[in-house]
Amino acid sequence: MPIYLHTGNRAPVPGTLEDLSEGGMRVRLDSALTLPGAVTLQFDVRSGVRCTAEGKVVRIGADAIGVQFSGINDDMRQFVRDLVSLRSELRSAFLTGVIDPRIHLD
Repeated sequence: MPIYLHTGNRAPVPGTLEDLSEGGMRVRLDSALTLPGAVTLQFDVRSGVRCTAEGKVVRIGADAIGVQFSGINDDMRQFVRDLVSLRSELRSAFLTGVIDPRIHLD
């Protein structure tokens, strides 16, 4: 799923959310980025639901970061459960309901 990383006053950095669970996420980055530790993930789903999660960067690779969540809201928890319950061929269609996915790096 395409996603944008926002840090301070810099232009958003495009990336791809490659893995998402109740415990964290992996994001492939399109360009190098100096990352702080604190992270907030936020997106809306077409049904008007806002999913949020807070965490910290625990892994930095050459082209990806790993984030461990310290807290997620109930809507995010349900979104993840719904996503993982789907067969892999149905997940892409499910993800088209996501609007404006953003990761804020503090």
